[in-house]
Amino acid sequence: TGSVSQAAIFGLNGSQWAASPSFQVSANEVQDIIAGFSNSEKILESGIHIAGTKYLTLRADDRSIYGKKGADGVCLVKTNQAVLIAIYKEGIQPGSCTTVVEGLADYLISVSYKRAKKPNSKSKNFFIVLILGAGYGTRLQRDLNASSDYKHLLGVPKALLPLGGRDALITHWLDLFRSHNITDIYVVTNAATYDAFISWAERNQVPSSNIVSDGTLTNETRLGAVPDIAFGIHHFGLTNDHVLVVGGDTLFLNDFDLKELLNHVTSGSCLVTTYSIPDHDVHKFGIVETNQQGIMTSFLEKPDPKETTSRLACPCFYVFDRDALPLIDAFVEESKGQPKETFDATGKFLAYLYPRFNVKTYPISGRIDVGGLKSYIEANAYFAE
Repeated sequence: TGSVSQAAIFGLNGSQWAASPSFQVSANEVQDIIAGFSNSEKILESGIHIAGTKYLTLRADDRSIYGKKGADGVCLVKTNQAVLIAIYKEGIQPGSCTTVVEGLADYLISVSYKRAKKPNSKSKNFFIVLILGAGYGTRLQRDLNASSDYKHLLGVPKALLPLGGRDALITHWLDLFRSHNITDIYVVTNAATYDAFISWAERNQVPSSNIVSDGTLTNETRLGAVPDIAFGIHHFGLTNDHVLVVGGDTLFLNDFDLKELLNHVTSGSCLVTTYSIPDHDVHKFGIVETNQQGIMTSFLEKPDPKETTSRLACPCFYVFDRDALPLIDAFVEESKGQPKETFDATGKFLAYLYPRFNVKTYPISGRIDVGGLKSYIEANAYFAE
């Protein structure tokens, strides 16, 4: 229209939906803007901060916020699900910009606009990836503290350990997902390592708004893996999406074919991965039992090998159908007041899920899990080859 110089759309959860090239609005700026619609006092007093520039606030109410800096200005308008941010430069009439942005907001409200979901390589499905990175890795930290060669990694969360030529373990996942046009990738971490994940996001062109802290600072106060899944789904507004949950301390072997796995995803079913392990390792892993069609019929958390004939371990790589997501909330609610070990591990939820929702399995050749220093060294060597 020639009435706007730069623009962006953000969901009310802070996630970026669209933006002009090179228009970088920080996560803190977005949160302050969203807060300004419900409480204008702060934004009227301290101004509007967008992409590092401060604008004098001219107007602020629960629908619109306007600001100026010299001949430049900003128009912010809130819809039912999003905030429109528009910048105009010298030479553009303020009224022209506000007319366009307010008109677009009216239109989006009238059609109940929501972000269009991005298709992955399987066009009939829509995928969002949620990476779990809120654990504290206490065993690894003990190992690092006792090591002279690796002590420099003390304090680095497992998900961000440099590995196999990449800056972080989860960058392997990021690259794989992006190569399959899966770009909506979110991370749940904790308050102690949040800044480190923000730095990772900046290095890898991941919006900082896609990283969230669960607010915990110690292993003793951690929420647990399943509550973190529920927290991430609600924080990022993913309740209407199929969600792929990935453990931030795990990678699959190099022969893993993501495209082939996605071809096995069907609406109305969840999907988990399995791989075969020897008898002597059964007591270390969550074990899945299936019927002849590969449908989960039982989940056993670290059983004695004599308790089951199955040797199928199940890593944290789960495709949750959108219709199964309410069961995560139900599990968390029913677990309140229980000891943390009854709901912390993700396998505990699988045991709750399979009697209530169809869960299919997909075989992989194996995985590498970073638990302590020894497994980290092995993983680093494997992926460096």
